[in-house]
Amino acid sequence: MTMRWPPTLPVAVLVAFVLMPALADPLHDAAEQGEIGQVKRLIDQGAGVNARDDYDLTPLHFSVGAGHIKIVELLIAEGANVNARHQMGTPLHPAALFGHQIIAELLIAAGADVNALSADGVTPLHFAAGKGHGNLAELLIAKGATVNVTDKDGTTPLHAAVLNGYRILTELLIAHGADVNARTEAGLTPLRAATLAGRRDIARLLMQHGATPETAI
Repeated sequence: MTMRWPPTLPVAVLVAFVLMPALADPLHDAAEQGEIGQVKRLIDQGAGVNARDDYDLTPLHFSVGAGHIKIVELLIAEGANVNARHQMGTPLHPAALFGHQIIAELLIAAGADVNALSADGVTPLHFAAGKGHGNLAELLIAKGATVNVTDKDGTTPLHAAVLNGYRILTELLIAHGADVNARTEAGLTPLRAATLAGRRDIARLLMQHGATPETAI
């Protein structure tokens, strides 16, 4: 039996970055497509940088998800809210999910909350850990991300890293105080997660740092 975290991408993420571009208004669409000239023109014509589309997303969510650094810089300079909330989270969430390191740095420098929660209680660190983005995870932790935060199911960033087989992320989180015996609401521990992921090396690493075999049951 194997498991992954999350089992599937949140529906909100799929809608935002796969289905939505064709349905977006002009500024959202230009931000997602990387058309910086069009973004500038629309803003000059009065388009709101914090306008919400029908799915409650801002242009910044779109440009971050698509990895358009210059447009992210422009939107921030024009007053975009870096902590705009959507059920999938703030713009920092897609930056962490897709591994956009420079964009994450820009957002944090502009005041993004590194501990912002999605509707499911997921933080940017959950995404960075679960997707193997070590440098980004390290940045988030350095800027104050809570290492032992839990989502609505009790999943910690360590659970996410272990379930997806990321040893380096596991080492990083442990080095920053991750609880190696944390339990989800379903009773899953990191050690049990390593077993389910078929990663004996990670299981040994966890036990070397205090994970007890009993917690794997």
